[in-house]
Amino acid sequence: MEPKMFCQSCTMPIDNIADRGTEKDNSKSSEYCKYCYKDGAFSEPGMTFEKMRSIVTIQMQKMKLPGD
Repeated sequence: MEPKMFCQSCTMPIDNIADRGTEKDNSKSSEYCKYCYKDGAFSEPGMTFEKMRSIVTIQMQKMKLPGD
């Protein structure tokens, strides 16, 4: 089954509620993953696009996912 929901920051699939970030009231975010967003704020607000791309590329390689 193809993922339907993706993190708006890093594009990680977030169909599984356990993969979603949290809001200030501890409810689950419908927009961001647990790695990018926690307690209603971004984990690394100063992260550059290049740094995010590097992290995502490394994780995709570890998971043996295609680069596209």
